[in-house]
Amino acid sequence: MIVRINKINQIGRFSNFNSGGSVAIGNLTDNKKISVIYGENTYGKSTIADILKSATSDNPMHIVNRRSLPLESSLPQIVKISYKESATSNEEGIEYNSGIWSSDSLKGKLMIFDQEFISNNIFTGVNITRNNKENLTDFILGEEGARIGLEIESRKKAAGLFPKDLKTLRPDYVKVVSEDKEVINFINLNITESPEVLIKMITEQKKLIERLDKITDFCKLPLIDIENDNYLKQFTQLREALIKISNSSYDDISSEIMKQVQKQFDNTDGSWLEKGTKLIIDDICPFCTQETKAVKVLIDAYKAIFNDKYDSYVNTLNDTILSVNTLTTNLSSAVISSKIENIIISIKKYSPFIEELSDLIVILDDELEKLRVEETLLRENISNYLLPQVHHFLSDKRANLHKKISLPLDFDEINKHLIPSDDILDTVYYLMIKCIDIIKEKRNEVTKWTPEVVTEKKQTANNSISSLEMKSKRLAQDGQCNNYSKALREQKSYKDETARLQAQLETQQSGYLNRLFASINNWFTTLGSNNFKMKCVQSTKGNKTVYELKVQYSNTPIKDDNLSKVFSESDRRSLALAIFFARAEEADIATTILVLDDPVVSFDDNRVKKTCDEIKALSSRFKQIIILTHYKMLVRQLLNCKSNSVYSKITRTPSSFVLEPFDTSDYLLSDHEKSYLSMVSFINGISSDIGIILELRPFLERHIDLLYQPELLDLELSFATLNEKITGLGNANILDGKLVEKLHNLRETLNSDHHDYIGNTTLEETRDYIKSTLDFLYSDL
Repeated sequence: MIVRINKINQIGRFSNFNSGGSVAIGNLTDNKKISVIYGENTYGKSTIADILKSATSDNPMHIVNRRSLPLESSLPQIVKISYKESATSNEEGIEYNSGIWSSDSLKGKLMIFDQEFISNNIFTGVNITRNNKENLTDFILGEEGARIGLEIESRKKAAGLFPKDLKTLRPDYVKVVSEDKEVINFINLNITESPEVLIKMITEQKKLIERLDKITDFCKLPLIDIENDNYLKQFTQLREALIKISNSSYDDISSEIMKQVQKQFDNTDGSWLEKGTKLIIDDICPFCTQETKAVKVLIDAYKAIFNDKYDSYVNTLNDTILSVNTLTTNLSSAVISSKIENIIISIKKYSPFIEELSDLIVILDDELEKLRVEETLLRENISNYLLPQVHHFLSDKRANLHKKISLPLDFDEINKHLIPSDDILDTVYYLMIKCIDIIKEKRNEVTKWTPEVVTEKKQTANNSISSLEMKSKRLAQDGQCNNYSKALREQKSYKDETARLQAQLETQQSGYLNRLFASINNWFTTLGSNNFKMKCVQSTKGNKTVYELKVQYSNTPIKDDNLSKVFSESDRRSLALAIFFARAEEADIATTILVLDDPVVSFDDNRVKKTCDEIKALSSRFKQIIILTHYKMLVRQLLNCKSNSVYSKITRTPSSFVLEPFDTSDYLLSDHEKSYLSMVSFINGISSDIGIILELRPFLERHIDLLYQPELLDLELSFATLNEKITGLGNANILDGKLVEKLHNLRETLNSDHHDYIGNTTLEETRDYIKSTLDFLYSDL
């Protein structure tokens, strides 16, 4: 229990209060657990409430923001409070100095009801705002529930930032796509190819498109045929001709004659014999014109040898020799590679259209180069080895046409040095044939393609390029993908944890909230507001889940915007007090101190009495109840209900406002309070004196004097007329234009020269008029 406030320096109205040690505000020994601190408006009640807020929240700003005026920054703000845990324990000194509380004995032990509580948690003016709902949620859930709610809110806010963050973290390739799933699909691409392979595949598809764009040019290319090269055939023909020449002989010449002939051939070249026998006519020698009769036998023998058959033999042999000369000439100048190169050139014209030819052409070029190297050696061997031997052999044969001559050539050796490698030629011809087969197959296929087929194939190739480029980018942007995936996992973690906390909070609070709102409804009825029912509605809009207060009147839902039309000021304050009491009952009652700053503002007598009765009942359960009020009526009612309270009051001294004991034995109602009670009695039907309306005019002026006493004093209007006071408050913007207009209308209506209408009104009309006037004075001013 707080038993005394010893000192307050430089805080609000208490610029230099040091005498509180002798003023008890609580008394555990006599079990006086209600502490009433009375003070006129502007005397510092709210300052004391803020000091207690600072103590329970350990927040110095409640005090810092209330530094006394005029500002004396050199003087420290100091508070000293005496606290007693039990009737038998000693008083504990709790001090605030230099922004720090010396003890946490009061931390978390006070619940404070004031106008700030109402504005923050229930209403802002006459409306319920989102901020009100969030604050109310924190209040009704208590410290642990509010902590979980705050964590949920924090996680929702953090998760809410992720969509923006994730867009900035998207890999470049999918930075501007419309759907997040496109980003996920990109990140989750299954890629088995290396970057190099992908680049190669993209290049191939681009080449395919180029080929498809040139289909017409492809179809115009000529067909390719491979002519069988006669190089090897010519070697075979040469060998056969040489063997034939070697084995050629003329067998019809007798041995004796042949000896003579041979003798002639040995002495000369022998050609004249053959020519001479053909030139002899009429037995006259064509060379010497002598008669040949003497050598007729010899001449006849020569003619027998060199007959037509011999001519045929010689002609055939000469033809063979000629063919050998031709073959050797051809072989010495033949270039196989040139013919093959021409075929390869024709094949290469198809290469831009047929991708499969590329690798084959590379091999062909390599083999062709090998063949050229061999051909150089072949031509050298033909010139240096073959041709001299063939020419020498033919010379011998010409000298011996009629007989066989051995062939000096070794054809096995010729095969080694004068015929190209079978491996090279086989490979070249195999590859060329394969290429031509591929070309034929592709031509057969392409000739069937319609323009639509070509378009479809190009589209397929373009799609393939897009897919391959996506894979290539995915590999290149792997780091960006990892960062995005990490952020995505963190976002999911936030959402999952938020959902878990939300479920925990709902499980924890479901039964509690039902009980709490049943208690709120009970308190609201107890404090004098009937036919109203409060419902708890959970709202998940925004980052923070809030529990909204939904009001029904006679089972009809009331919209938040219409509450001001349904609730009177006393209803609004009663609702706030009902919520406060219901939540207080859920706290640790034995250790909790309730602080009520003007709890009965605008309450009528009936509500004041009910409130005092409930405060008295609650005091037996709570550690302490501190009431700050400027209503003497509340003090009187607490005295009447024998609340067993400790009373003190705030008074003014030349140097400061201070706390003093309050002697309630001298307590009397002021004229203003008496008038108010008389009018309330008339409104409630206790009195029927219709003349009570004549008290409204002086009551109005006293009410304005009391309500705006400091302002009127500052404006030097304390002794002005009511008309001047209302006008002056309006000109100073203390009252808005509508209030000024309404007050002037009320003043003029209540002036003595306007009272003739009283006799023409009914009792109930007068009661309604007085009630509406009081509601206006206590609700709108």
